[in-house]
Amino acid sequence: MILFYTRNISFAHLKKHFAFASYGVKQFHNRISHNVLILHFLGDNLDGNQKENGQQGILYFFQRNAEANFNIHLILWLPVEIVITIVPIFAVILVGLLARQKGIMPQAFLQSANRLTYYAAIPAMMLRAIARSDFNKQFDVNLLLGTIIPLVVVYIVAWIVTIIVKIDRRSRGTLIESTMHGNIGYIGFAVVFYFLGSDALAQAGILGGFMMLVHNVLAVIVLQYYSGKPSTPGGIGQTIKKVLGNPIILTAMFGILLSVLKIPLPVIIDRTLGIIGNLALPLALLVIGASLSLQMQTRHLLVMIMASCSKLILLPAVGYWLYLFFDLPRDVYLPGLILLASPVATVVYILASEMRGDPKLAVNVISISTALSAITISLWLGITT
Repeated sequence: MILFYTRNISFAHLKKHFAFASYGVKQFHNRISHNVLILHFLGDNLDGNQKENGQQGILYFFQRNAEANFNIHLILWLPVEIVITIVPIFAVILVGLLARQKGIMPQAFLQSANRLTYYAAIPAMMLRAIARSDFNKQFDVNLLLGTIIPLVVVYIVAWIVTIIVKIDRRSRGTLIESTMHGNIGYIGFAVVFYFLGSDALAQAGILGGFMMLVHNVLAVIVLQYYSGKPSTPGGIGQTIKKVLGNPIILTAMFGILLSVLKIPLPVIIDRTLGIIGNLALPLALLVIGASLSLQMQTRHLLVMIMASCSKLILLPAVGYWLYLFFDLPRDVYLPGLILLASPVATVVYILASEMRGDPKLAVNVISISTALSAITISLWLGITT
């Protein structure tokens, strides 16, 4: 799909040029606004050469007519594969939101479903995917560095910014955490699986285990610092125990161990994990939707939007730059980029509640970033394409 802005050229003239410029054009839609036009690029029924010729024809049209002063500006090149992946994922999230509002998913069910997803379904899915994979093939040190370094960089930058900007002390820790703590378990893995497939999910699971460890350690540090509550050895020990006891981290590490040692899962266990794991992504998306809040607080609204943009744009941008710096191919770095581009995790709210942060602000940032991520994840996939 291509979205472009044009002046000094009529829709009929544009259609006429595209009629012979490329047979990669499937259909035109009428203007969706005064100066914006949209067309779909045909991908399903073209072989590789036809796709390439179609793309070259479209790009040639833009180049030639730009020189002819038709003043055409390419806004977005978005392959159909991205649209048909992202729209269904966020449609399921919307179903979850509507189900909660209609009483189909009451709070009691939501809590139970969340626990089932977090402690059983996602760990089962990740363990099976990672244990089945070839660790030596899936693991890349540069990919890990390119994914972890951005978390630390954005975390430090956000901490500096919150010192400069005058906001409540309790809100600072929550805002800093929200700039790097992504919802990789519920949304990140879903996008990776439905867009890239099961092999990429195994790679994302390995990365996700390390990312979640860094997420939680950095979150505990900043929340403890701004909690205004003196730390005690017992309190710190309990927090560390919770971090290390994260079921997704534990299953990711166990799966890595099985993969490294090349120990296959018994057939009965493998199929059992497959059945349970099949619940993970649909249930996770419904839970995310049902957890969203439409009641926005106006206090610190600009700061919340900035935090969401830092998570959805700045963090993956730093990662993308590092992936290119390390000269990683697209099929290697894309699972990591998707995880970095995931919206703020719901666990930010839980940690804010338990460690004297700002739970209300956390709910708002989670909702804003989740809504915006439908657009930003699509853009990141489009940019890399």
